[in-house]
Amino acid sequence: MENQSNRLLSLLLEFDWPFIDYIDAYRIDGLGNPELIGSQGDQLALEDRIVSGRAYLIPLELRSKQTVEYVIR
Repeated sequence: MENQSNRLLSLLLEFDWPFIDYIDAYRIDGLGNPELIGSQGDQLALEDRIVSGRAYLIPLELRSKQTVEYVIR
């Protein structure tokens, strides 16, 4: 993803399918290593979810002029 603006972008990655067991989202760092940024799924307790609700949400932030690679597993 690329933020071409001059401001911080705060986004939500939404998975609107309540029957997913596990979702892991990773940000790839400058050395190509994955960094876990969020886990969701119906196998996680509600209190362990980033944002509670029927859909699974993972917050993303991109700084001004930043390009970031994300991987979903």
